[in-house]
Amino acid sequence: MVRKMRSAGNGAATTLNGAVNDSTTTWVVNDGSVFPAEGDYYVARGSEIALVTHRSTNTLTVVRGQAGTLADSWGDGASVVSIVTQEEFEARRNERGRIKCVEYGKLVDSSGTVLTASDFTSQGNDTCIISDGNDGTINIDIPSNTSSGRICGARKTLSSGVDIDIIVRVGCGSCYTGTSQRFGLFYRADSGGNMRGISVNPISPGSWVTAGNWGTWLANTYSSEDANHDVKGLNEIFFRVAVDWDNPGSTDNFTWSYSLDGVHWFEMYTHSFAAGTGTIGVWGNNGRTTTSWDRATRVHLLSWYEELL
Repeated sequence: MVRKMRSAGNGAATTLNGAVNDSTTTWVVNDGSVFPAEGDYYVARGSEIALVTHRSTNTLTVVRGQAGTLADSWGDGASVVSIVTQEEFEARRNERGRIKCVEYGKLVDSSGTVLTASDFTSQGNDTCIISDGNDGTINIDIPSNTSSGRICGARKTLSSGVDIDIIVRVGCGSCYTGTSQRFGLFYRADSGGNMRGISVNPISPGSWVTAGNWGTWLANTYSSEDANHDVKGLNEIFFRVAVDWDNPGSTDNFTWSYSLDGVHWFEMYTHSFAAGTGTIGVWGNNGRTTTSWDRATRVHLLSWYEELL
């Protein structure tokens, strides 16, 4: 069983104040202030990993020989360093995916503020109707049209100069099996209007996930498709984009991924945009064949999570 861990800081370290044998469960250190007062967190001394369950000033209460290591005797002045074990790392990664990404009906920005329909605006070759669901979700309704395909999205501002990870859970409530039916996550640069994103085609009996580049805002055709992966038939999926603004003023890197469960992620591709403010959002269409133009489509924004990196 993996305990719920607290962070002890990156590489927090001190030294033992007095020798310990292989059964000592209280370690006196020279500077306990580098560690939290409450557990639980791991520390390493030589080849041994110990679990700290409590700290009182410079005295650590420990459980010896953790993570497959053996308790041993250590001399005065030996270093004690905070670490993250492989087991803890895997547990934290899975917990992050399940709690922050999969939670249905939780839509929050990077400050923890709840997002509603009023935080998004519509843009495309038609006007989406964006409304709040009764369970914390957001509905994006794409109107029908008898003469041409309709495509539009719900978007919000993404400021330049901020490293951010955005994860969304998207479903399609009235998807059709036309080969052009898509819904997904996109970014549009304010300067030039170029757009890139990731989408799924819920065609039966199978689906494909595509990461692509559009030359204009939500155009009806792709300029190019950078990657295309077959997946099992579905009408709900997780999309993710990590934005690296390490070099504002020239180019900014966007990495696009998808997941079928919100825990295990598949990275599709990375691309660069000229630095600048843009918009990020969810889009969909109602197909582009003469038999499906007249069908309205509802895309459900089921979860939205932002984390500053």
